[in-house]
Amino acid sequence: MKQYPWRWFLLGWVLLQACAGASAPSFSSFAHETAGSGGQEAVALGPGFRFPRPAKPPAPSKPTGAPKTEPPATNAPAARPPSPEKPSPAPASPAQTPAQQKPTVSSPTARGFLDPKVARTLFDQGMAEAKRRFPHLYGKPKQEHHIHPKYLNGPENGPTVDLDPAYHQLITNAFREEYGYGQVDPPPPGEQQKIMRKVYSRYPLPGIHF
Repeated sequence: MKQYPWRWFLLGWVLLQACAGASAPSFSSFAHETAGSGGQEAVALGPGFRFPRPAKPPAPSKPTGAPKTEPPATNAPAARPPSPEKPSPAPASPAQTPAQQKPTVSSPTARGFLDPKVARTLFDQGMAEAKRRFPHLYGKPKQEHHIHPKYLNGPENGPTVDLDPAYHQLITNAFREEYGYGQVDPPPPGEQQKIMRKVYSRYPLPGIHF
């Protein structure tokens, strides 16, 4: 017994491990072993040693996005669209020179055709002539005379003036001398104005030419 003391020590140690439900250790328990994929290294110190759990990889950090930028608040009112330009007025035409202005021709049947004083003098002279030539008509009730004679294409309901019958006959004869009665067609408008101007320049009408 004294020659094999280590055998008894080994046997006792094996029985102790068997009772504890552990497998027989080997002398290489003091060797280094590598555990897990994390590359961590542990030293087996005995049968109750457990490899530490591999550490969980850290959760990936969320990418920090660029901070949202808000448009600066402005209190300025919105710009109004430009208003359409108004068309510039057409330049005023220069005043006509006296040479360019058309002469105003007054109608022989309208007031202003003759100077009132001249027309009054001519009328008095005409009345004296009518009394001398037609004494049997002078002083009789007045008769209506169409200012634009009907036989010269004057309107039926045109303006009239009351005349002494002798003066009326004097004017009628003057018109017949310029354009005789009974012709088929009246003269053209320009010729009508010309005839009336010639007759009334000799025998003006009261209330019309003065």
